[in-house]
Amino acid sequence: MWLNYHYPDNSFDSINIANAVHCFPDVDSAFVEVMRVLKPEGIMAANVLLYPQNLGVLEKLATKINHWGIKKGILVSPYQPEDIRSRLQAVGATILSEKISGNTYNIFAKK
Repeated sequence: MWLNYHYPDNSFDSINIANAVHCFPDVDSAFVEVMRVLKPEGIMAANVLLYPQNLGVLEKLATKINHWGIKKGILVSPYQPEDIRSRLQAVGATILSEKISGNTYNIFAKK
């Protein structure tokens, strides 16, 4: 059974979205909700699967895994760092730090 729970505005000091942004069917609405429930100055941490690039021999494998995940319905889309950054800024987030590690984009943002 799916529980639909609505948290009050400004409920959380921090939110961690671990290995999930790329699985959200509506990333923009998710980021709006994150900013709504974060307290002022609250921090969001997330890691996002990127389109594979500069991975050498692993790039072809990562691309195949991404296509498999999309086909199975467990991955909506990989992203480019600029896309995630601009989506967060569009909902009022301030980017505190960001780092690319392999084909993962790690980002900290503040409300």
